[in-house]
Amino acid sequence: SERLKMWSDTIEKFNIDKSELRRVRSDLDKYFIPLSGNEELIKLDTIFFLELSDNVDFEVNQIEGTEKIRYLLNNVYRSDFLLGMKSREISYLKLHAQIAENVRCFVLKRTKNSDIHEVIQKIRTIINQ
Repeated sequence: SERLKMWSDTIEKFNIDKSELRRVRSDLDKYFIPLSGNEELIKLDTIFFLELSDNVDFEVNQIEGTEKIRYLLNNVYRSDFLLGMKSREISYLKLHAQIAENVRCFVLKRTKNSDIHEVIQKIRTIINQ
């Protein structure tokens, strides 16, 4: 089943009742959020890499070229599983190059106390450009 992982403070900002949610790990205040609804395939068009900043309230910068690939590779879940699997590394790099070639990528910097709804609205504005 499709799901997201979300920290408790984010869940609270979205007014989601976490009493029925399952924890990712017993020692983390992070929960699985089940996804349901439209099962239609959607073309991947834009990726936002979220970064926390102590001094920037909100900033978005589009990234291009090999920098896209670097960000994609740095954000792969459990990338350490690929270490030592030479046969997979080439196809893995090709896939990331293909993604980078076909999507827009942005780095979004925000403070820890940013209003999540304001951030979402700014992301929507960029996506709709």
